[in-house]
Amino acid sequence: MVGRVIQPHQLTIVDAQMHYIPLGGISMSRLRYGACVEITPGELDSFFLIQMPLAGCAGIESGDQYLDSPPNLASILNPKP
Repeated sequence: MVGRVIQPHQLTIVDAQMHYIPLGGISMSRLRYGACVEITPGELDSFFLIQMPLAGCAGIESGDQYLDSPPNLASILNPKP
């Protein structure tokens, strides 16, 4: 909405951190966002994604399915068959 009213622009979140460790055929990442974000990754073609929120909540949509994943509920997203 801000882009429509004032000027089209890209919003960049400055308060974000990522720690990444490759471990052979897998990797682990810890992401931290200082604000509410929306991420639209598209289909996972070749990897599983395991998410475990430490704070806040991840809202996950896949087709007609929706899941809220708070800190006490991890989620596993599988690649496209």
